[in-house]
Amino acid sequence: MSRLITFFLSFMFILSCTAQVSNEDLLVEVEKLYEEGKYEQAAETIDKLVTQGGESELVFYYGACTWSLVGNKEKALSYLEKAVDAGWLDKELISSDTDLDAIRSDNKYTRIMAVLDAKLAAVEASFPVEHKPLEIIVLPEPHYSGDLSVEEALQQRRSRRRYAENPLTLADVSQILWAAYGLTRPLPDAPAFLRGGLKTAP
Repeated sequence: MSRLITFFLSFMFILSCTAQVSNEDLLVEVEKLYEEGKYEQAAETIDKLVTQGGESELVFYYGACTWSLVGNKEKALSYLEKAVDAGWLDKELISSDTDLDAIRSDNKYTRIMAVLDAKLAAVEASFPVEHKPLEIIVLPEPHYSGDLSVEEALQQRRSRRRYAENPLTLADVSQILWAAYGLTRPLPDAPAFLRGGLKTAP
């Protein structure tokens, strides 16, 4: 978990959408306790966070790491199972994270990893066998600021049933793609599932 703890705060805005405001304080507290080596207190804080609705595959994974460091294999394995069930598929990290060393010899860990392998196989099977090389289109840089506020955009939003026949420009495409899934904060050393950093959409 040591190389992931720096990304903990990056998920505050995601969790705050569905959880109580105090979840942010709990996340800060978990990071502080983990860095100080107070793993049991960090694990108990994660329990509290999950209880009040601040759950995600990332939080579950942190729960597995901290309870494993404490030596509570049952809770660590339970959290790891929840993390995988929720979509945590970073097998490389799970296999190499020393925080989880205490639970690797347990049969339940082996079963969880088998479930993870099955999930990864299902994802891989959904990909095309061959990818034809496609032309790479370099898009212009999107605009990161505008003259219209979010509130004004919402106020002026209307549904249109008639469309212009003119094709979208590359600038239009660039702006739409950025708004839908563009990078807002590149993180070169982020886990693979982040795909380069934080996005415009969670």
